[in-house]
Amino acid sequence: MVGSKSYKSALTIANFVGFSFLWPYYQRAFYRVTLFYRLGEGAEAGYGLFLVLLLAGCVVAAVKYRAIEALLDREPILFAGAAVFSLMTGSYLMGVVMPSAEAAPVLSLLAVVGYAVTFLIISAGAVLMLMRLVYTVGLFQGAAVLSASSMMGKVLSPVTATSDSLFGFVPVVGLLVAGLSVALSPRAPSTVEATSSYDRLTKAPYLKTWLLPLSAYFVLSVSHAFRYAFDMTNEVSAVGGEIVPAAVSHFPVISYFTFAGLLLVASAHSTRGNIPSWNRSAFWVAALGVAVGLLATPVLMSLAEFGDDLVTFDAGLSLTLLLAVCILLFTYQNRLSPLQTFGVFLCSALVVEKIVTYLLCPPLLASIGQTAATGVYPTIMISELATLIMLFLFLARLCQGNVLALLFPASASPSADGERDRRRTVCATIGKEAGLSDREVDVLYYLSCGYSAKRTGETLFISERTAQTHTQNIYRKLGVHNRQAIIDLIEDVERDRREGGK
Repeated sequence: MVGSKSYKSALTIANFVGFSFLWPYYQRAFYRVTLFYRLGEGAEAGYGLFLVLLLAGCVVAAVKYRAIEALLDREPILFAGAAVFSLMTGSYLMGVVMPSAEAAPVLSLLAVVGYAVTFLIISAGAVLMLMRLVYTVGLFQGAAVLSASSMMGKVLSPVTATSDSLFGFVPVVGLLVAGLSVALSPRAPSTVEATSSYDRLTKAPYLKTWLLPLSAYFVLSVSHAFRYAFDMTNEVSAVGGEIVPAAVSHFPVISYFTFAGLLLVASAHSTRGNIPSWNRSAFWVAALGVAVGLLATPVLMSLAEFGDDLVTFDAGLSLTLLLAVCILLFTYQNRLSPLQTFGVFLCSALVVEKIVTYLLCPPLLASIGQTAATGVYPTIMISELATLIMLFLFLARLCQGNVLALLFPASASPSADGERDRRRTVCATIGKEAGLSDREVDVLYYLSCGYSAKRTGETLFISERTAQTHTQNIYRKLGVHNRQAIIDLIEDVERDRREGGK
């Protein structure tokens, strides 16, 4: 991978700090218990407007991803500005500033809109920063940072939200720290591939396989919506007339940290390139299998209590982490726009789930009346059982075909190491002289080995179309017209180096 050791370390730290403070914002009740209830009677309307703005922003990012990414890469000062503005809007929503009665409605509207916009900008910047880490350091280093930062984010999440609690300011300080981490993160534009090489999302291989965790998340959201509507969740409670998070149960916390820890271990194990690919692949599947088994525990417990009282447990945060890691692998494997994949599959999924749970489901069920109350238990059980089935189907699909083979290319035999290193050195020398990017140097090496575009794409975790695009750029920069000319050029250079060493 490219970049100095200090650059990689700084980029890794920036990602860990930024995502540690950003993860709490993807919890289900986070905004309700820390910000919007302080607007008084307008809390529900403010929260609804905030969610609609987030959803609209996700759609815009998915459609205009090239223009938005170019703007954010060109103007990193936007992240610092968004971080400072989040401090201002968050402080107002927290009640630090008390405007006059006449100005309050307008200022509240502007604060909600401003907070949503800053959240979108900082989230987009964090995703781009994460992909810089992936393309510079490695794919599974990025997955490890996601898992580790999610555990730290859980620690930083508020456990109370009363006005005299330090945790009440987490929504303000969190976005500020995350935004500054993105703004101050090291950049190496020459190592990042042009956005024009992104492939179409609809053409990505194995799209259906990676959509299974997303489908499982939405099905699990049905369970959460019914629990919330009928007050069967430990999400919030009333203290002194204020909505605050309910007391934390030890089992969900322990289960979540175990879940995130297993994904962290699997990711860290996969970064080791000196072990066989089948070992890394099997270890990843085993870790995911155990993690999914942890999600099965509350479902089985609820089944045991069916007809009496359902076990109060929400696996949404664990499934959110699994969804984020899967989207990261899918984005890198198919060379897709991170703004498009994360915007569609993660951010909009979470926002839609919140809209259904908090804004649409309660009044709808209230209008149905007693019929909804009698069907709440079976609906919750069916949705949780369906979620579990989807997750096991996802694991089964991972074990089939070459979904994991694309992520874990076969290791070269020890006898070929010397020849491979010599050829890579020649390719690096030619690439430096011709001004090739680091990814183009990788493609050049496999071209010299006689690989087809399809095989090159599978080896480098990119699509065949992206490999062809890189190949055409290499032909243009080297002044050749076919793969055989590439092979002849490299063999000539190798021969000259051997003769020069005599």
